[in-house]
Amino acid sequence: MIMKITIFIAIMFLLSISNINAQSFCDKINEIQEYQDSAGTINTKGLRVVDTATFAIDDYLALFDKLSYDPRKNIDVWYMSSGAGGYPRLYAIDKNDELNFLICKIKIKPKKASNDDFMEIYEFMMDSSSFVENYITPEDSEEGFLQYLFILQMGEHFALFWHAYYNEAYIICNQEQVDNAIGFLRGNKDFATNDEDLENFSQISPEPEIVKKADNYTISWIEYWTHNGIYRRTYKIDRNPPYKVSLIEEELLVPITISFMY
Repeated sequence: MIMKITIFIAIMFLLSISNINAQSFCDKINEIQEYQDSAGTINTKGLRVVDTATFAIDDYLALFDKLSYDPRKNIDVWYMSSGAGGYPRLYAIDKNDELNFLICKIKIKPKKASNDDFMEIYEFMMDSSSFVENYITPEDSEEGFLQYLFILQMGEHFALFWHAYYNEAYIICNQEQVDNAIGFLRGNKDFATNDEDLENFSQISPEPEIVKKADNYTISWIEYWTHNGIYRRTYKIDRNPPYKVSLIEEELLVPITISFMY
């Protein structure tokens, strides 16, 4: 009898620790997403940029407190704007690179930039050498790799403009967010869903699940792509550099069909 009680107490303790961790993970995700939601854009001298009154790159990166960045690199944001819309692009560049000085100059005086200048910047932003994941080291912990996955998968989903809203996405990680998503979808004819799918979605456990293994972490969470669907996706992230991320499982929980175009 004593042995059974001891086992029961141990199980309940482990479950309580798991619940505390899940809540902590969700709190961090929501802290970052709230900051993202506060970011806006402005059109300054013909160039659409992230509004520095609502967003500061240093404050944003500081939210990812379990990540470290290559000190040789300048991590910043460039707004990828076109006639069809725009979105922010996180990038890394050598601090003494001439292109870094050009980017800084254009942000201050965009009208003095030539088409060739913008093309050079665009080509750099699309080159893998500028991708921030190449210069980030996650803490070897569950939260470290959760933050690493978030900045890679969701780190640029904010301050969207026009057609870029087709790629609007959030992580859902608590019951309140599940209920809010269902309430919005049920009450909005522009976003068509199936009642049975929504009912099934209301019964899920939305908390992120993280499993640490000898050579990788697996992370499962709920992704809400507002113009496409709600998914449960599971990723595998190698624990050693270059911290390769692989999507290993995907389940479409709620298909969403929109009835409009931007």
